[in-house]
Amino acid sequence: MNSLINGFMANCMAACVIGAFLCGQVHGETVSFTEGTFELSNWETSTAEGGNGGSSTVTQQSSGGIPDAYCKLSITVNSAGSFVRSRAWVFSRRPDTTYDPQTQGSIQTIDYGEHSVMFEGFGNGHQTGPALWQDGTMYLVPAMLANQSTWTHQALNGLTAEDFVDDWDQRDTHPDFSASAPEITFGFYRVLATTDCSYTIVTGLDNWSLTVHPVPEPASALLVGLASLTMLRRKRR
Repeated sequence: MNSLINGFMANCMAACVIGAFLCGQVHGETVSFTEGTFELSNWETSTAEGGNGGSSTVTQQSSGGIPDAYCKLSITVNSAGSFVRSRAWVFSRRPDTTYDPQTQGSIQTIDYGEHSVMFEGFGNGHQTGPALWQDGTMYLVPAMLANQSTWTHQALNGLTAEDFVDDWDQRDTHPDFSASAPEITFGFYRVLATTDCSYTIVTGLDNWSLTVHPVPEPASALLVGLASLTMLRRKRR
């Protein structure tokens, strides 16, 4: 009887060790960030220009969004020169929306969403979408337009590192989503461009959201855990 008890206790201890090991190897849970009021003091906003450049203003509006406060962005692009396209960019990030792959796990995909509307302008409106900052470099996804006459929800799901680029034209450099990558901070961008005359587009952004999906735990580790539980059940019988 004592040998059976001792054997059972030994197996319990072994199972505990295996369980502790598995817990230590599990990647971080899904992390989500949202913003619905756009208090400007919570955001770091910068601008950039290309060609003959332009100007921009970013303000918080207390009403008129979905449902109340929202971010209003006015961008003016200057007339283009000969064979030169003019651009004006707005980049905004929240310093507290951070994800550290070294402690939270490598990133599998990212989901992004926003409500956008065009108040003044025409055509394609503003180019808009998610942006991230890593190791001093900003990366963005050039995939959406803010040119709707009413508030419209837009989403990009399943984004990988290859979808984010640091150069609008070359698009050959991407962020690092591996488990050894530097910390990442998130935000959004807006850009206006012209190959002709100067013009202004005014848009709104509300209900910004971004979700990070870490790489899931390997199936082999789960199988080991199930095997340890099966072993314990057999010993108890």
